[in-house]
Formats: sequence, structure tokens, C-alpha cells
Amino acid sequence: MQKGQRRPACSSTGLFGAVSAIAALLGAAGPAHAGAQLRDLTCAEASTTAVAKQPWSPGRSPYGLPYEDWTADDFAKLKVRIRECGGDPAYIGYQQQLQARTRPSDSARLAANFAAELGTVSKDPTLALQQFDDLSRQVKASSMDLGDKASIGARIANQRRGEVLRKASEDRARAEVDAEPHLRALIDEVEATPATAAGRRQLVQLGSGNRYQLPELTFQQQNRYEGAIGRRIQQIDGELTLAKCAPLVARMGLPTTMARHEVVDQLGTPMNLVVCQSYVATGHGEFRPMGTAGAGIYAVRSGQTTLVFQLGRYVKDTGAFFPPSAPIQRGTPAFRFEGVRDGSQTQPASRGFLINFLAQYTGPWTEFLRAAD
Repeated sequence: MQKGQRRPACSSTGLFGAVSAIAALLGAAGPAHAGAQLRDLTCAEASTTAVAKQPWSPGRSPYGLPYEDWTADDFAKLKVRIRECGGDPAYIGYQQQLQARTRPSDSARLAANFAAELGTVSKDPTLALQQFDDLSRQVKASSMDLGDKASIGARIANQRRGEVLRKASEDRARAEVDAEPHLRALIDEVEATPATAAGRRQLVQLGSGNRYQLPELTFQQQNRYEGAIGRRIQQIDGELTLAKCAPLVARMGLPTTMARHEVVDQLGTPMNLVVCQSYVATGHGEFRPMGTAGAGIYAVRSGQTTLVFQLGRYVKDTGAFFPPSAPIQRGTPAFRFEGVRDGSQTQPASRGFLINFLAQYTGPWTEFLRAAD
């Protein structure tokens, strides 16, 4: 071939054979040597058609060189050869731009490595917190860009915060389980407090000054302890009141079997308290049956007023009240306020009448309860 004369175009068979031979040569030579061979491509191999047919995409190997391993020097060598053959190197410039976009930067590769390490953090809370702290220090000392550092740092901080919350929750749950037997013993002691004035004072003192907030109990357990104290104080108050009322209730004629029957609808308190309150306020009174036997109608005289009640059965779940004549045996024995006796007739009273009527006894009743302490 004379000087300056272009190389003849190869036949299709010759072209494929040459490309196959070059590919085999490049693959055997390795990436570094393959890049050096780009300058020795034939014009047929460096033509626009041949260049376009190369597998320019991640995971492929144009001219036998893995696409991800192409360097700026490799693209430059190919451009030079294309120009020597009279071709347009713009297509290679475009491929170089695409390769630059798809190839992760050193900072991005570091960020991906740190992100992968976050997925391998130990399930043990104590060890996990140490690993998060170590990763955080490594990120700060790395050569990543500020943006990648901030992104990975935020992920570490968020996961660490979640781990701290999880560990705190586990610690609380463990502490609550460990303290539960002690709490049960404390509540049993409260419930066993005698129903006396001294016992009540003891519980009031325990509930005051936050003495129930023991450090070995969790916040929820402290609330349960306080609730048990309050309930027992209420129970003792009721027992002391009933004990104080017992002789007065006996004078009024209320049978012992009916003393604890609840007055439903308006009060929800036992009948012996209604009778006792009436006696305390007026100094006299009585509880007696009215009408025919089995009717279950009873009168409570409070001063000049006679209150009328119906004995029956009360179902708390539904609020239903059944008189003695009803065949239904559901519920518990209770009284329902029917109204005020006027001569031989019972006048229905408005809702809330009984509550308002007994409220006028607040002064004497308070003094009576105070005297019981």
C-alpha cells in the first residue's frame, strides 16, 4: 500500500473475523493492554457503523473492554483513531458522557459502602449503638463530598435514634416485669389495711407527698399503686360510714338483708346510706313496707316527707329494672325511687329530685362523717 493511501474496506466476512480476532485479543490482553490496542484498530473497525454496533452499556464490553473500566484515555485513543480514518468522533464523545453519568464517583461508592454497613448493624442494642458511633466517626473522617456525608450522617443518626428508643422501651418493659412482684406485694398490703380511722390516716399519708412514687417502679406502676391507695381509702370511708350508721339504720327499721341494696337511676348508693342520711338530718324517721305483701313497695320517712321506693332487680349492663312480679330473675336486688307520698297517693317526682332532696342534708351529714374520724 502506497504512502497516504487509505486501507481498503474489508468484506463482511473479513470484518466480523477481524472484530472477533480483536475481541479475543483484547479480552486476553486485559483492560490495560486492551486500551492501548484501541489506537491500532483498522478503519473498518473504527468506522461509524462498527463503532455504533459496539455494546455501549453497563455490563457490556465494547471492543472487548468492560464499559465500566473505560477511562478518559481510552475514549481519547479511540477518538484519535476515528479521526485518522476520516470519521466523526462525536458519537464517542456522547458515549463518554453517558459512561461518566453511570459511573459512580468515589464519594458515591463510599456512600454506598457505608449504606451497606448500616444494613449489617447488630441486633443487640448495646453493640448496635457502638457500631453507629463508629460509623459516624468514619463518615466524618472519610473523603466523601459534603452532601454525601450529610446524607449518610443523617441516616446513621436516624437509625441510632430509633435504636435508642427501642432500647429504652425494652429497658422499661424489663424493669416493669422485674418490679411487678414488688408492686403486687405493695398493693396487697394496701388492700389489707384495716378499715379503721388509723388505717385511713396511714393510707392518706402514703398517698400524700408522692410517697407512692418508688424509684424501682415504672411510671405506669406508680399510677397503679396510687390508684390502689385511692380505692382502698374510698372503701374504708364506706365501711366507717356504714359502721357509724348501723345503729341509726336499725332504729329506722331497715332490715339487714336490704341494707346494701343499691338505689338505682339517680343515686347508685346503698339504701342504708339514704336511710342514715335522712335520720341524721331530721333526728327521726322510719323504713316500712307499703301496700300488699309481695308488692315490694317501701316508704322512707324523712322528717315530714315520705319517699317511696320499689324493690326489684337491676341489670347494670342494660340499665333495666324489673319489679318482683316480673318472671325475669336477671340482675341484682335493688331499689328504684318512685316519688313522694301525698296522702294515699304517690306523686311521681322529676329526675334528680332525690339527689336534690338529700343535698339539703349536706351540712349535718358532713358533721356526722367528721365525727366518725
